[in-house]
Amino acid sequence: MKTKPQNGARSVFAKSSADKMDFCDAIERYRSNPARAKTGITFVGPEDEFEKLSNLPTNNPYRARYCPSLPLLLRSGLYQESNVFVLTGPTHVAEQTDVERILSARSDKKIKVVALRKAKPKDWACDLDSAIEEVELCAAKRSITNDILERSLKLAVSEKKDEDGSQTKLPVDLLAKPAKGTLSEEEFKELIARKLNDHLDSSPENILSKAIDVIKR
Repeated sequence: MKTKPQNGARSVFAKSSADKMDFCDAIERYRSNPARAKTGITFVGPEDEFEKLSNLPTNNPYRARYCPSLPLLLRSGLYQESNVFVLTGPTHVAEQTDVERILSARSDKKIKVVALRKAKPKDWACDLDSAIEEVELCAAKRSITNDILERSLKLAVSEKKDEDGSQTKLPVDLLAKPAKGTLSEEEFKELIARKLNDHLDSSPENILSKAIDVIKR
């Protein structure tokens, strides 16, 4: 959840607070969260194709939905329920990259569009697994970043109280851009995201190609 400044104030963070980020704890909180939803997949195409494809033996669980056509998907708003969209055949109205661009523009989530290859079902399952892992990794990074952001803000509030004994609460109101040695909320989020990537890529067992396994296991 994004931190909302009160009374028009800006959220600011000391650059030194970056040293207090605990990615291991944040990742563990994400892993142990029972409220994590399964990735939603919408199959776009004939219903008989949906019946066959929605039972593919993927390694990652997901919620399956069906929509007969791309125009209906866009008009009905069904795209809001999914992160992955599987084009079971030619759409005749847009290329795969165009579909992904259109859906991404309508959503604040990571969107992945998969156009099934002319291959065997096991290859289709691999395509779905790859797409699911990509969107789950993106969702995990976003969730962990926001978790660290909120905890950093709470820590800043606590330290401010300890420092002067007052009930003054951050966010601090800066009339211009953040002062020297501080970061805006967006800058701090970008810093968290960079350091999180570094953390996931920092050791053999945490290489980025296996990052989703690190986060989920």
